Amino acid sequence: MSIIEINHQTPCYICGTGQAHNPAIQVHFAWHDDVQKVLCEATMGPACQGAPGHAHGGALFGLLDEAMGAACWMSGHPVMSAHVGIDYRKPVRLGETLQVAAWIERVDGRKVHTYGELRLGGVIMTQAKGLFVSSDRHAWDMNFPKPEKLQNQL
Repeated sequence: MSIIEINHQTPCYICGTGQAHNPAIQVHFAWHDDVQKVLCEATMGPACQGAPGHAHGGALFGLLDEAMGAACWMSGHPVMSAHVGIDYRKPVRLGETLQVAAWIERVDGRKVHTYGELRLGGVIMTQAKGLFVSSDRHAWDMNFPKPEKLQNQL
């Protein structure tokens, strides 16, 4: 089993990478190579508040968009978001620790179809389906970690 912590060097709005700290979302994305998924935990901090005491839908959306995109990149698909559809099934309170999961459902040429979900105690709180489009090879210049299997191909 191989687990890779995902740390890109450019500042990231969601995970806080490259910033001194991120008071909004506490998350450290991890790629689980054995199951080909991003799996981690995330906690929505006070700066994520929408309705009083609850996470803003945009923060939840951003978290899932980032996780699904990371699943693409770690699978060797440098992508950009094209479309994300999201279902908010239950409200998420600030400070709750969510289980994050994201993976690729299928690839059609340059189109990468993904699924992501946020769970609390096994209950799906928020879920999303994404369409990502592969970008040019120069996208690797963004200092995102390249999977080892691709190191010699780029």
